[in-house]
Amino acid sequence: MNKAFKIVSLFVMVVAMAFLSSCTKSKEDQIIGKWKCVSFIVYDGDETHDLTEFNQYIIELRLDGSYYVGDQQMGTYTLEDSKLTMKDEEGDCVVYTITELTDKKLVIRSIGSIDEEGYEPNEEGYYEICVFEKI
Repeated sequence: MNKAFKIVSLFVMVVAMAFLSSCTKSKEDQIIGKWKCVSFIVYDGDETHDLTEFNQYIIELRLDGSYYVGDQQMGTYTLEDSKLTMKDEEGDCVVYTITELTDKKLVIRSIGSIDEEGYEPNEEGYYEICVFEKI
């Protein structure tokens, strides 16, 4: 009886672990959806600019790698580890680091851009932090 109980307990534990690990969403799954900008701050050396009041926009990140602002497609994005690269229709790319990502919150920080010459990091002391809430 004791041996059978141990085997059943082990089986239940393995099934529970498999179930719990399958419920964990990847960053790729979490980032898909509509996000409302609730904070947009630009840091430029010693100056800080709060642009939140002007940028209460909604961005939609779609499974196909496109992103929309409102109903208009603005470009494409890629996600690699914690780096989010957004390329607009003119070919301009901005690279962000995802500093926080949950089912309801996304925080990104600009770290640079990509142009025809390659990756260019932000100037020292300059970065943007955008906070989004999922809607």
